Amino acid sequence: MSNFPGPLWIGPVGPEDMKVAFMVVSEDLPPEVSQSLETAEPTSWEETRWMVRGAYRGDQLVGVQLAHLQAGRSAVVWPPRFLVQEGAEVGLALVEGVCQELASRGVQLVYCFLETDTGMESRLMQIAGFARLAQLLYLVSTEEDFPFYPPRSVLCFEPYCPQNHDRFLCTVTATYVESLDCPLFNQKRSIEDVLDSYKATGVYRPELWQLVRSGQEDVGCLLLNDHPELESFELVYMGLIPSARGKGWGVEVTRQAQWLTRLWGRNKLLLGVDAENWPAIRVYAAAGFRQWASRMVYGRFLS
Repeated sequence: MSNFPGPLWIGPVGPEDMKVAFMVVSEDLPPEVSQSLETAEPTSWEETRWMVRGAYRGDQLVGVQLAHLQAGRSAVVWPPRFLVQEGAEVGLALVEGVCQELASRGVQLVYCFLETDTGMESRLMQIAGFARLAQLLYLVSTEEDFPFYPPRSVLCFEPYCPQNHDRFLCTVTATYVESLDCPLFNQKRSIEDVLDSYKATGVYRPELWQLVRSGQEDVGCLLLNDHPELESFELVYMGLIPSARGKGWGVEVTRQAQWLTRLWGRNKLLLGVDAENWPAIRVYAAAGFRQWASRMVYGRFLS
């Protein structure tokens, strides 16, 4: 039970409470974001697409939730944080209030990352309507794993351009058919929204998004984004259409990704893969990838 009287209401954190709210959520922020927001005026947070919303009893701030609007009509939220001992209803009210505001801004998918499937945070998010979408394994390969020359392959790779945009959409969509890679994550989302969210990860460079071709047929895709500040590339997504699977081509596409990483002078290639996607995990292991972290992804569709 709360020690503070008054009805519970959810809304923007007032300027007088922003300092303490920031202290509560700062550990959830990436370091570079935390440093830039710490000295910023609260009103400027909205310009960076970061949201901090509070739960109040009367004029007493008792809970805080952080959210970040992203491309592709999506947003990331963090579990509510509390300033005083409160019941679950405060956390549920915060999540619901934030989700309603995000929906009013056109967000379709809200998701969060949790360390584990168990514990109070997981239970709270599930009660708030979030379903487990996947367990992501984060993998890395380093320059000693990269080929020194363009890999020899029966496949060819065609960089993205406006002229092949429609083919790109069709091919990426086809790679989702019977895929084990986060099958629930992109349900109900348009392919344009999905690609917009892919583009927003790191630095998007069209020449690093490639159609995979066998002869005259588009059989898959390879999407790499740049993280120059980390001297790394990220393998945002790769996939093959169903008829192209089981031929060993996954390793060849992965080797192409590693070659491009070396060619651009980056020393690491990072990716996240669904723990249930055993064919992809086997391919990445053959290419020298190693796991360095794991997270649970929970999501809620708002429309």
